[in-house]
Amino acid sequence: MLDIIKKMIKGWYGEYQMTNANKEIIALGDFVEINDLLLDDLNSDSKTSTFQIDSLLISIKTGMFIAVEAKNYDGVIEGSIYSPQVNIRYGKNVFESYNPIYQNRGHILKLQNYIKTKTGIEIPMEKFESIVFLTGAGHNMKTYGRENLKTPPSHNHLFNLKNIIHGRDTAEAIKNYVYRVKEMEKNTTIGETMEKKFDYAYELNDIANMLKKDNKTESKLSLSYFIEAYKHAKEVKQFVRDKEKNGKTRAKP
Repeated sequence: MLDIIKKMIKGWYGEYQMTNANKEIIALGDFVEINDLLLDDLNSDSKTSTFQIDSLLISIKTGMFIAVEAKNYDGVIEGSIYSPQVNIRYGKNVFESYNPIYQNRGHILKLQNYIKTKTGIEIPMEKFESIVFLTGAGHNMKTYGRENLKTPPSHNHLFNLKNIIHGRDTAEAIKNYVYRVKEMEKNTTIGETMEKKFDYAYELNDIANMLKKDNKTESKLSLSYFIEAYKHAKEVKQFVRDKEKNGKTRAKP
């Protein structure tokens, strides 16, 4: 049970850091932000099936949808960005895990279908971007094995090494994240086809409002408490280490 709680706290803390990063992006004035987006999976026959996007950024200026998957791993992620499975190396231990790039691509496909089903508007796959935001981990991902990629060509841009964001510390990770989002927006245009179909900015605001309204995530009233508890636990752990390093017995701060 304790391990489960610790994993929940780490996950929430990673999302908390990403939310702070989004504040810098929102300040640009062109983005709508939706965090903890939980929607019904309309691809599924099950009435209880859902999917979740940690953070969704919608650029009203360019019509770009950026789905962000926040991961707070220990250790280093290794493998190919084109492989469905990756390894997480922690010291001498190696654990296999689902590639977060594939995971986020699945969320994007479900979001695309959700918008189309609800509004009749099919957002081209080229308008979706994927970012994996890593906190507490590094990565050693490579680009070998592209010939084994079984996804449609329109999905290829989602498998981009630049879109795995991390840093030596939180501040650097946030800096890299903000820079990458700005770079994405600069290189994206609405395009003639979309402009002729409908008033894109107007429709995007409608879509954003619909997603906010349909979001099934309940307010996490205790999230701030768990974040502070997590910070305090780290401080206590460091205090004990310092005491032991100085040759003193374990003591409470």
